[in-house]
Amino acid sequence: MPPHGQGPIPAWVYLVLGAVAAAAIVSLVAALMVRLPPAMKRAELPVATTPTQSILPLDLPYLPQFTSPTEVPPSSEPTATVVVPLPPSPPQQVKVPPAAAFYPSGAGRMALVIDDMGMEPTLSARAMEILPAATTLAFMAEAPATVSLATRAKAAGHSILVHLPMEPQPHAGGTPPLGPLGVTVAMDSATLVQQTRANLAPLAGIAEGVNNHMGSRFTQNAAALREVLQVLAAQNLYFLDSRTAAPTATRTAAAGLGLGLAARDVFLDHTATEAAIRAELLRAVKLAQKRGISGAPVVVIGHPLPATLQVLAADLALVQAAGITLVPLRDAVK
Repeated sequence: MPPHGQGPIPAWVYLVLGAVAAAAIVSLVAALMVRLPPAMKRAELPVATTPTQSILPLDLPYLPQFTSPTEVPPSSEPTATVVVPLPPSPPQQVKVPPAAAFYPSGAGRMALVIDDMGMEPTLSARAMEILPAATTLAFMAEAPATVSLATRAKAAGHSILVHLPMEPQPHAGGTPPLGPLGVTVAMDSATLVQQTRANLAPLAGIAEGVNNHMGSRFTQNAAALREVLQVLAAQNLYFLDSRTAAPTATRTAAAGLGLGLAARDVFLDHTATEAAIRAELLRAVKLAQKRGISGAPVVVIGHPLPATLQVLAADLALVQAAGITLVPLRDAVK
């Protein structure tokens, strides 16, 4: 109500008063904004656009892989981060590096032999499960699981060897035990023949050859080794010299016997780490490629160790993709 005795207040007065009040509020807000720190100014808030998943190039495994913007290392400048949800991105095709990224391309042949089969039944069965049929398996005659496992392995297409224990050189930490079927240089001819036949008997009709288990001393003794090789020749078995010593007397001992021979080129797991095993497998690949597809297969020996089986399960497909053909050991026998 207007004061007593006065008429009504014109409408334009209200409009003027409202405009003045609005101008005062704007001025006050502007003054406050000037005094605010930069991090509080809405206009300067950076918007994070980093995707919630980062797929890095496979050839740069050393870079940190952030799974969300909050895991990015903080900047030295104070900023506020607003996480903006991203729309789902289309599936990305991650290119697997070719075999040449580690195994160079080139044709060649490789005969892979796994020793000590039967001693650890679980690992031996795992080796039979993951390794291609072209892999040759060498079984210890004295192992309880040998006959059943070797029978299954042969039925699956594997070539079978008898892994015959032979006397090693003395070791500073003690000579490893040979077991009841081992042969030594001190044995007479009759004992050597008897021990050799005892190794062959459990796998008769299954094994096609023999290789030495240990034997760094025995394989350097031509006379003792010849006694063993004569038994093999009589049963039409070949001999793989594992070359646990250098040189060996194998060629001298086999002279005139008409015995098939092969020799190891590469030991995969002398050092039983995945890195060392992979390095030896790479060396075998390069040697096979140097010989070529028409050359002698490279003979590679490994064991049913967890690290060895891990590398072979992961890498044999890459080795074959690089141009290496896996062949049974008999293809390397001369």
